[in-house]
Amino acid sequence: MKDREPHPTEAEIQAWIDDRLAPEARQRVDDWLAAHPEEAEAVLRMQRADRRLREYFGTLEDDPLPEHWQWLLEPSSRSRRWRKRAAFVLLPLTGFLLGWMLRGHGLGQRPDALENALLAPAAF
Repeated sequence: MKDREPHPTEAEIQAWIDDRLAPEARQRVDDWLAAHPEEAEAVLRMQRADRRLREYFGTLEDDPLPEHWQWLLEPSSRSRRWRKRAAFVLLPLTGFLLGWMLRGHGLGQRPDALENALLAPAAF
């Protein structure tokens, strides 16, 4: 016999463990767990582990960020400005260096090579 009740997603089960489900969704997960005792036992073990972790570590979302880490929350306009200036200098410099390195290998050599090939029979 197939199970007609939809299986709750991992996100729904985790929200059930964290007690963050809407009442109707919580009731649906409760009904599903009541119909599936093996899965219910596994979810209850996860819930107990979650409670032990919260008792040991507390809730981090309520703790303020230490003062020496506050700079991580501020928008970094200084680093954006620095990156723009570096790109402004490095991109033209890279183009200049590539042009300088490739100056003898471009299309400028073809007319000389073609001219030499055409004049070679006249030299003999």
